[in-house]
Amino acid sequence: MTLERSITFPQAVIYGVGVIVGTGIYTLIGVGAGIAGNLLWLSFIIAGVIASLTALSYAKLSTLFAKESAESFYAQKAFGSRKISFLTGYLSIIVWLFSVATVSWGLVAYTKSLIPIEPIIVVLASIILFSIINYLGIQQSVIVNNVLTTLTLFGLLLIIFFGIPWIGKVNLLEGPNGLNLIENTFSLGNNLFSAAALIFFAFLGFEGLANLAGETKNPKKTIPLAILLSLFIVTILYVLISIIAVSVVPTPELYASAFSSSSNGPLALVAERLISPEAGFLLTLIAFCAIGSTLIVLLNVASRILYGMSKQNIAPKMFEYINPKTKTPSVAVIVVCVFSCLFALFGDIELLGYLCTMSIFLLFAMVNISAIVIYRGLTPFSSKKSFIIKDNIIPLIGTIFCLIMLLTQYWKTTPIFGVEVPLIAVLLVVMLIGRGLYFFLDK
Repeated sequence: MTLERSITFPQAVIYGVGVIVGTGIYTLIGVGAGIAGNLLWLSFIIAGVIASLTALSYAKLSTLFAKESAESFYAQKAFGSRKISFLTGYLSIIVWLFSVATVSWGLVAYTKSLIPIEPIIVVLASIILFSIINYLGIQQSVIVNNVLTTLTLFGLLLIIFFGIPWIGKVNLLEGPNGLNLIENTFSLGNNLFSAAALIFFAFLGFEGLANLAGETKNPKKTIPLAILLSLFIVTILYVLISIIAVSVVPTPELYASAFSSSSNGPLALVAERLISPEAGFLLTLIAFCAIGSTLIVLLNVASRILYGMSKQNIAPKMFEYINPKTKTPSVAVIVVCVFSCLFALFGDIELLGYLCTMSIFLLFAMVNISAIVIYRGLTPFSSKKSFIIKDNIIPLIGTIFCLIMLLTQYWKTTPIFGVEVPLIAVLLVVMLIGRGLYFFLDK
């Protein structure tokens, strides 16, 4: 039994916009403001440019290969290695699990002042609820996602509409501690790229469209166009929202609102100052929709990656099982739900955000390298038989940027069993675990 092709181009674009928008602007904008100050908008542009480079590689590869578990499939076609294909797919699953955990904790920022309940209960309940929707079928997921995305975009457009007159009321070239970008370009560079590394998470999701190819109509045309259009729409929204946010609320307050028990969340605070206290409550409700929309897609895609890896014979065959009633990979859905809950127990949204973006930079570097190898005609699947600059320059630049961000931004330490460990060392351990899993499953 195979997956049902029912997703249309408009649905794919809305699906893409929904998962990208909800992953960051409602959850990490406050943290990003604390790092970059009024230059937050520039960090969004930096992150958007880096994301767009890899998005172009995904768009191109998806025209050649429309498959679930896209990243592991690209690696397989580029290198012909079962081990590299498995590790790439494993890394992509890790990215999506960290994403689910990060987004679910972002929900806590908008519930803590409204619902007197333990945050971890909110987190686990949200993961389980949206996993059930995922289990019920792809069209059910798409319909719920489209409704939530419409409400999400309404909230952002509401802030933009009322916030346009505020643009220019603060110095948008001023970073933390009052430092001016023109006079302190080098010293502020670390802040800009550190914020970009964290809020790069806000652009995750476009790659998920490539993993829905098996359920999309005319995927070789629909997927690349949907990837590029959804990313373009979201980048414009992010820049406008970030400029308005720092214009309305001082950046130290924005940062504090991400953690304060008396705040309804960063964008709710912006709406309160911009429009009225009632608008802040409305934005809190809309934030629920944004984060719910994101969780649906993240859980959906993660289960499809497991399904695709099983189809490639690099993961246990049980993940290939399709429920005859719902037409969904039900075993994969359940496993993703369980491990998402386990990852959520990390309990620190900033740490989870860094772990997620660190993993995604490595994954995106791998996708870009796969694109370069395929474009050079090193496999019989490529229509190109020689190295052509116009095909390789974008993935080459994308690879360089991803590796630079990975190697320069993740020496920040985090306590593990009482010992301060660099985040990049955590990624190394994660990959070593993946290597061990490969040898265990390959027996």
